[in-house]
Amino acid sequence: MLGPWMKIGCLLFVAPIVWGQDTKAIEDKWINQFRREAKPPTVEVTQSLTVDEIQQIRIFNDIRTSVVYIAPVETSSKDESTSLGPRTSTSATGMVWDHFGHIVTNAHAVLVNQSVRSSEGFIETQGLAEEVEVTLANQKKYKARVIGHSFAYDLAVLQVFAPLNELKPVRLASSSNLKIGQKAMVVGNPYGLDHTLSVGVVSALKREVINVISPQIGGVTIRDAIQVDATINPGNSGGPLLDSQGRVIGMTTEVVTKADGLSNARIAFAISTETMISVIPELIAQGRLRLPQLGFISATDLTQKSLGLQGQGALVESVLDNSPAQLGGLKGTRRDLAGNPSMVGDLIVDFEGRPVLSAGQLLGYLEQNRNRNNYRLIVKRGEEMINLTISIKKSKP
Repeated sequence: MLGPWMKIGCLLFVAPIVWGQDTKAIEDKWINQFRREAKPPTVEVTQSLTVDEIQQIRIFNDIRTSVVYIAPVETSSKDESTSLGPRTSTSATGMVWDHFGHIVTNAHAVLVNQSVRSSEGFIETQGLAEEVEVTLANQKKYKARVIGHSFAYDLAVLQVFAPLNELKPVRLASSSNLKIGQKAMVVGNPYGLDHTLSVGVVSALKREVINVISPQIGGVTIRDAIQVDATINPGNSGGPLLDSQGRVIGMTTEVVTKADGLSNARIAFAISTETMISVIPELIAQGRLRLPQLGFISATDLTQKSLGLQGQGALVESVLDNSPAQLGGLKGTRRDLAGNPSMVGDLIVDFEGRPVLSAGQLLGYLEQNRNRNNYRLIVKRGEEMINLTISIKKSKP
């Protein structure tokens, strides 16, 4: 009996001879022949894994219980005169920080949108979510509240009201001695697909990344960021970046996409653990980072919008008497008896050589430079640009 390959050879040998006579009949014969004799491929029962794969599987199974799914709860304001419509946001990732129910994530991950009534109608604003729903790896859902945040570092701390024995804190490793080329793994919830693993390498270190928190807050510069090539998508924000031992070396925060018709490059960044360790304990203890006492108050987004100054800087609303701001020459907004501005105050447009587009962005710069003695500003006063220096006298211990 002829084997399959011998039959193929015979068919191929005969086909050219009778090609012009009955091509379809030959094709049908070929198809029918192999339909009868076709057998499924052999499936190997034993799955063979490399040492590296076994390690990755172990790391994922170990870290997944420390990674949570975060979804700000949609609520409506009880005051119909000031708001309209539900608050909305997107889901994100978080990780268990300690044994006391503290979850850390990105600050932008717990922002919500809301329509607020103004004299010109309803406008879109953003603020922190009042309530957050946290889903653990076991699919149990618990309420959580935002107890601390820093837009300057894009970090937020949640207190989750879950049994503490269901929370497993992550292991941290220093990011100060990372090497370009070493393995980097990401676990998160991209597009709501919970507990997704992606693997890559550390592509670069000590990057400065402009992270746009929101249209109202603007962009802040995250220093000492880690660049990775592991796949990161919306929903991964706030998740852990891991080394080859399964220890956290950073928090995923930003993806820069370039689409120019010729390429579609996605570059991902993470906040280093050195930054997290320097900021998160203070957020847990105080709720906010302690800011330098300069002695001035910035105008709200609504005020700047009403004056046509939104996105142009940080407007100074008022300056305290004998404060560093007043001694440095900063001018506030003057108002008449009806509360209308009779003279617009200084518009801060530059902080230490960095452009200022909003009060939120200025706040971020102050958080990142909270231990300085002097602050150099450029303000717009009318049509004039003025350089100012605000000095803080440190009390002697």
